Amino acid sequence: MTADASVLYNEGTAALARGQIGEAVAFLVAARRIDPRAADARRNLAIAERTVASAQGETPPPTPKGPAVALSSAEAWWLAAILLALGAAAVIGSLRAWPTGGVREARTFRGARLARIGGVAAVVAGVLLGAWLGAAALTERRNPEAVIVARSVEARSGVDETPRAPILLRAGERVRTGRIRGEDVEVLLGGSPIGWVPRAALWNVADTPRYTGRLRSK
Repeated sequence: MTADASVLYNEGTAALARGQIGEAVAFLVAARRIDPRAADARRNLAIAERTVASAQGETPPPTPKGPAVALSSAEAWWLAAILLALGAAAVIGSLRAWPTGGVREARTFRGARLARIGGVAAVVAGVLLGAWLGAAALTERRNPEAVIVARSVEARSGVDETPRAPILLRAGERVRTGRIRGEDVEVLLGGSPIGWVPRAALWNVADTPRYTGRLRSK
């Protein structure tokens, strides 16, 4: 676990031990963004999320085992760049092996053809991975992920919106945020706005490191 992820993990574990579920989820999600392969952070996050599910009257999800290979966002961007570079190099190299006749040239051609196919596949994989990462980054920029840290808060309609029943959100629920109006922020679930809550009722995951060392007592 990297140093930055370790600090967030320790803060999240301490918050979990004190029953500060919202803060625990925020810290542990932030830790996993940096080091998604950290088994301890994954396990403690699962514990916190089971607590959230139980508070909502839902069946707690099983503890995830995690993928065999998990990459942080930075690592995934590097992988996309490497795939593009290697694929382009393979395609360019294969163009120099065009046959001129003879058995040896035919064998060279078969090898070049395989190299070209592999290179094209690597380039396509790099492009697709880069597009997916770009879309994820755009979503995060427009609607940052956040975690409810208040014990509970109601997402209510804005003053200029059609009134609708408020939606109760509990500590530890993961949401996305939208527009900001004064001290209130718009909350989204499943990509759809559900109402407005006080900004103090949640933490943006990307901003979580600033809260290290000063957890609030409740």
